[in-house]
Amino acid sequence: MTRVIIIDDDQSILNYLRLFLLQTGKFEIKTLNDSKKAFDVIRKGNFDILLLDMYMPSVNGLDILRYIKEQNIDLVTIVLTGVEDIDLAIAAMKLGTFEYFLKPIDDTKLLNVLDTAVEKIKIKKTKKQSKETLSIKALN
Repeated sequence: MTRVIIIDDDQSILNYLRLFLLQTGKFEIKTLNDSKKAFDVIRKGNFDILLLDMYMPSVNGLDILRYIKEQNIDLVTIVLTGVEDIDLAIAAMKLGTFEYFLKPIDDTKLLNVLDTAVEKIKIKKTKKQSKETLSIKALN
């Protein structure tokens, strides 16, 4: 099952997304509304996908994106924000964001992007396993 972490300071959005995604039966969900804990939770969590708000007290979304990039954490990131800001969107994309949504989020579009992200993850894992198999064969 695909592991998803949702980081947003708005508890109602966390509750909605958690329930909505759990109903699909495709995802294991963790939510976090305290962005100060994001670095530790992401580092320890072994997540596949991050749904991330950009404007939060304490630590903002760009700081979290920078951390993911600096630590080379393999995580598909989807930004969910309530503020239309082109410069912010460009900065997020440069830091490796997979998709960028303005709130309110269209459920169908979000599911389509999540399905695409899951396929991307499967392809990466298959490539990694193939490389490991070739390396083992080369050693023998």
